Amino acid sequence: IDESELNGFHDLTSNNLNIDALIENSAVTITSSAQLNELSIDQMTISVLLTNQSFFDISLNPSNFSLNNFPSGCTIQSISYLNVNQCELILDFNGTDFDSDINNASITIAEIELSGSVNLTSNNLSVEAYNETVQISSNQSLIETNLQNAVIDIALSDESFSDNQINIANIHLVNAQ
Repeated sequence: IDESELNGFHDLTSNNLNIDALIENSAVTITSSAQLNELSIDQMTISVLLTNQSFFDISLNPSNFSLNNFPSGCTIQSISYLNVNQCELILDFNGTDFDSDINNASITIAEIELSGSVNLTSNNLSVEAYNETVQISSNQSLIETNLQNAVIDIALSDESFSDNQINIANIHLVNAQ
């Protein structure tokens, strides 16, 4: 304190007072409008919530949002800005088949879209695979003595042949000797 403010003849200096900083970790949380799976992921809405962070402006560019570990053929169709902390992504999926569940699908937002100076990666979502099936049957009992010219019917479930020209070399009988 300057001596001009005091009745004494010299400046006064106080003791020190510590101020602890509050470290605010930024985060991005994503949720889906329903369970993500191979049959329903197309046009699915993903909600994005920023914590201790905000979008730089209202113009969100899909090229600054990365889909991590989403199925091949899945892209961001559009992004809707909701407020400084929220947006929604609409997914586009071309139907590329996958047969294993994905448990670590996430989204990374590039720093250029954020008021902070680092990229942010979200929590993980799961995407369930749908496994198509094939059933074989025969109108007769198959025994060793009647296999010659026997007919086997093939029924596909949620799958189809690519064309009407089936190459027998591409059909494999398992355990046939």
